[in-house]
Amino acid sequence: MPDLDYASGDHDDCSRQDKKMYWRKSNSPFNINVDFTDYMTMERFNDITQLQVFVVPNGELANADPLYQPRSFLTAFNNHVATTMRPGRYMCVDESMNQWLGEGKPNLKKAPRKPHSIGQEYKIIAGNVTCIIMRMDFCGDPLQRKPRPTEDRSIVATVKRLTEPWFYSGRVVIADSWFGSPEMARKLLAVGLHSIMQVCKRLYWPKGMPAADIVQALGPGYGSKVFMKSTVPGEHLFVGAYRDLKVKALVSTCGTTTDGNIRRFWDPNGKEWVKVVRPKVFDEYESSKSSVGISNNRRDNMTNFHDVMRTYRWELRCLSFFLGVTEANAFSAFKYFRVDGDQVGHGEFRWRLAESLKDHFKNLKENPPHESPLTRSNAPRPNGHRLVTMGKNNQGNYTVQEGSAKNVVGRRRL
Repeated sequence: MPDLDYASGDHDDCSRQDKKMYWRKSNSPFNINVDFTDYMTMERFNDITQLQVFVVPNGELANADPLYQPRSFLTAFNNHVATTMRPGRYMCVDESMNQWLGEGKPNLKKAPRKPHSIGQEYKIIAGNVTCIIMRMDFCGDPLQRKPRPTEDRSIVATVKRLTEPWFYSGRVVIADSWFGSPEMARKLLAVGLHSIMQVCKRLYWPKGMPAADIVQALGPGYGSKVFMKSTVPGEHLFVGAYRDLKVKALVSTCGTTTDGNIRRFWDPNGKEWVKVVRPKVFDEYESSKSSVGISNNRRDNMTNFHDVMRTYRWELRCLSFFLGVTEANAFSAFKYFRVDGDQVGHGEFRWRLAESLKDHFKNLKENPPHESPLTRSNAPRPNGHRLVTMGKNNQGNYTVQEGSAKNVVGRRRL
């Protein structure tokens, strides 16, 4: 399925006639010369894209958990990456949007501040060194938003779920003002994680501060800085404000307030270049805050995954998003660990990946290491998956058919 879905993103933006180009051979430099006939027929490809689901549709599960379909895949992704990748000292928490302009997708949101403003929003954590996405969590998960009088606020619980595999590791969580607050810093420190987070709302300032607003204590000149430390016994927490082009404020449980790097920027008011010395804790924040953004940009630039606008089924769109994140992770790892990684562009990497997947699939067909995936057996699998037959009812909805069908076209491993 990997290179099948790699192809599906490319095809959904084309008409049915355009798709046929991928199933024919041509010596013309103006035509695509792929010939997917070596892997499957076009009819089977269309059947699979129409029947793509994450788990067997279940009305009771849908009523109890609207996100039951993608949740299984998301859980598998999180568990797998947590066991295969180890982040460095800094981890960045931010958001990502799976764009969708159609109907039917659960938990659909509108976020006008986002470049892709309509779709499924995810909270994401990435390693700062490689910019690899480590874990994802649904934004506004209906199961997680239920009242919890004795538990953490929703945003705190979300960040703790994202960072759970690294509790008590001493790593540093970087986050913007959407997540940052003294409460968040205390909760993370309680589970062995430090944090450097931006804050912008006065209601989030620690109670009992000597100034109503730490920003008021800043001087008028660029580079002015003020720091205040918590006086609560046993609480290692400080807040700081620094005047750059605009005032920035942080709450932190680690780092140092000594001078760091020199920052140079253009003053639009004075019409001149300005040099200021930035505190080290602000250097740490600025150098690590874009890890998720870099990964998002690498995925957003893939026309074969994220920018496919004519995906008519949200299930396929959601799968394309997950595969897009996986491909962006692979490219991030390639750029960091490969000796010549910086010399290979994203387009070249995608071409190499697609060719290797095609060769791998062809090798599996010629030398199958285990039972063929087209088996007619309905016996339970060790991984909990099973083969079922799906079809349409009179209303046009897909249903699970009883018994095993003679024709395996349209059958999908679920």
